[in-house]
Amino acid sequence: MITVDSKLADILDVPEYKAIFDEVIPGLSSNPMVGVGKGMGIKYLMKYPQAKGLGFTKENVQTILDRINAL
Repeated sequence: MITVDSKLADILDVPEYKAIFDEVIPGLSSNPMVGVGKGMGIKYLMKYPQAKGLGFTKENVQTILDRINAL
């Protein structure tokens, strides 16, 4: 199960999960800023204004988690 405590890299390394991220937040996985946060947990990343500016909002993250965990 993927949660807000999961590391971004662990999610983006799975092609199906990465596709969901890019559907909900277009271009997120290819954004250069994502490389900086790959080793961090989602909950931690959501605290940063830069992440929110990329579309990494609580609502989008919940949508992503719901869709991933429904697979």
